[in-house]
Amino acid sequence: MNRLIIIGNGFDLSLGLRTGYKHFLFDYFLNSIRECFSSDSDTVDLDNRGYKYQDNLIKISIPESWNQEYTEAKLREICDYNGLVDVLNEYDMITSQFDLLTKILQLDAEYSWIDLEVMYYDQLVKISQLKSLSNRDKQISLHNARFSELKDRLIQYIAKIDSGFHPDSYLSFSHHYTEPFFNPHPKSQQSGGINAVQILNFNYTTVLESTVLQFGKSDYQNVRLNYIHGEVRNPKSIIFGFGDEHDKNYQALESERNSELFRNIKSAHYFRNSAYKILNGFINADLYEVFIIGHSCGISDRTLLNEIFEHENCDSVRIFHRKIESGDDFLDKSIEIMRHFKDKVGMRNKICEFYEGDEIIQYVAKS
Repeated sequence: MNRLIIIGNGFDLSLGLRTGYKHFLFDYFLNSIRECFSSDSDTVDLDNRGYKYQDNLIKISIPESWNQEYTEAKLREICDYNGLVDVLNEYDMITSQFDLLTKILQLDAEYSWIDLEVMYYDQLVKISQLKSLSNRDKQISLHNARFSELKDRLIQYIAKIDSGFHPDSYLSFSHHYTEPFFNPHPKSQQSGGINAVQILNFNYTTVLESTVLQFGKSDYQNVRLNYIHGEVRNPKSIIFGFGDEHDKNYQALESERNSELFRNIKSAHYFRNSAYKILNGFINADLYEVFIIGHSCGISDRTLLNEIFEHENCDSVRIFHRKIESGDDFLDKSIEIMRHFKDKVGMRNKICEFYEGDEIIQYVAKS
């Protein structure tokens, strides 16, 4: 029996890393406000209407009565993304030049990176249905250009988070993960040892290398870390887009002759390196159990996850959960995973029952 461990952003968040989309946007908006007072920036305009900042995604305007000192004092009062957006909207300080960001700024709900990928795709489908061909092609190119710029800013932000990670602080905490990563699981459907482990990492950070692998891999020879969507040390390898080729609108897109429609479809980027083939070789080699740690299993990765879950060698799917206000997120993740199965009988046989010991422990920094 082999083990495929699917890692998502929830793992990095459990280590206290600020890698959520709201963390990224909070940093982006905050820095854009401060950029208004930068004399070195060529995107700043100071006139009798106050301080301004503009790039291809947003425009920031500081109220006329605010100077730099007052603005900094105001920013120090803000603790999180929601608080910052409230201030930006209250004083009409931000204008989005990207429809996806416009929608985000209007929403209060909790979203994940996958939700953003879905919003990108939904808007792409909407644009593809425009009747004017010239306007449609122009809007598709503009939509992709804006999304690419957002992606570039995200990569820069994640690289900053990744380089600032200090694994020594997580020494004892990391041992919590070595057992579920490598050892026989007490609730696994198959008893006995694990022959080989592949860690399918959907994150772009490299923190797994300095935490779990540092403290566990030395005892296990057949362990492989696979960055299926790339990693920050190689920005060109990063895949950020949509990956549900089972979507009802996807076939309509395929009938179009505009290749720009597929610029950010994940499958088109799997051919740039060997990550997908490495995964494919692993799931075809032998029976395997799947552990899901910190991945929301949203529809933006449906094509790949369906291939993993419904493969004849997939023996079981175990969901690791975290505590939330209502108890835990096991049910939410179960519902998302159910969407990836066409064979509902097989789905009920493969998904493992809830196990209290499968909690994703959240790291708390020592004061």
